[in-house]
Amino acid sequence: MHDDYITSSLLSKIAINVNKYNSCYIDLLHNNSKNKQKRVEEELQQAKFLVFLKSESASKSNWVQRELELAMENNIKILEVAIDKLKTESEINQLVIEAITKLTKANQHMHWIQKSFA
Repeated sequence: MHDDYITSSLLSKIAINVNKYNSCYIDLLHNNSKNKQKRVEEELQQAKFLVFLKSESASKSNWVQRELELAMENNIKILEVAIDKLKTESEINQLVIEAITKLTKANQHMHWIQKSFA
């Protein structure tokens, strides 16, 4: 998939920040497998959530649609971050961090509720 907004530089910055919360796998950075789609699906099977950087080209990608379907089939939370030409790398990175922070706080709260009723 070619996208002017989703660059290696942006993904590297996101990876650094996401790794502060949990380990992350980013296909365009970490996939050196011969069967790239199989690797993506294997990584997704182990994921707690999927960050979808939604751009026009990503939304049209058959591979991206398959990955979103797989996430939904496996009850993996999808964090959608809409990006466009008006947002800078820094702004996109901040949106991803905010989405992950909200999810992390929500999961901690849910864990506490579940623990208190146990």
